[in-house]
Amino acid sequence: MYPENSGILFQPGDAVVLQIHYHYAEPPVPDQSTVSLQTDPGTAKLKQLEIVNPIGPVEIPCDPGATAPLCNRSAALADDARLYGPAGSFIEPGLLLLCNRTAEQLAATYHDGVASSSCDSKVPESGQIVGVLGHMHTLGKSFRLTLNPGAPDQQVLLDIPNWNFDWQMNYQLQKPLHVTAGQTVRMECSWDRSLDPNRPQKYIVFAEGTEDEMCFSTYALIPDNQNQG
Repeated sequence: MYPENSGILFQPGDAVVLQIHYHYAEPPVPDQSTVSLQTDPGTAKLKQLEIVNPIGPVEIPCDPGATAPLCNRSAALADDARLYGPAGSFIEPGLLLLCNRTAEQLAATYHDGVASSSCDSKVPESGQIVGVLGHMHTLGKSFRLTLNPGAPDQQVLLDIPNWNFDWQMNYQLQKPLHVTAGQTVRMECSWDRSLDPNRPQKYIVFAEGTEDEMCFSTYALIPDNQNQG
């Protein structure tokens, strides 16, 4: 339930796409997923809400001394392209560029099985943040989303110091937080191979599979300017 009498505006002809990831250790069972949407007419006096989606790169090398073929980063990217199509190898280089990082910089954070990454983005328009979400996969160790990081008025929007794959909720803020266009939002992710020590070694980047990883967030923003279309 979106707060503050708000909702996402749908236009005629818009498509709603549901993406579900399946990961089975045992034979698959029938899908019982359902979807329920609460709608109001376009004439309803609701504030339009936008979903902002910060995304960051992932660079998790193999353990020192590991010799598996997919410990080679180029080979791992090529395998992701085989599994997921061209985007499987294109997304990570794009995220490195977007976040002003290099693969070498992030790979250098890897120590005792733990890797980390961060990415700064800008609030796109002034308004109220009413909800936040963090997303990683099964090697996730910690997640944090911070407004104005390092400044005297910094505010932590979401802090999950001990990541749990089952906690990928939209968390509603106790009180909506007003933000101004251009403010910095920093997303910080870390991963720990010891959480799945028997997993075959592979150089892991941002990709779709459950045994790949992500550094991904959303925040729900109600813009001050409600004159959109």
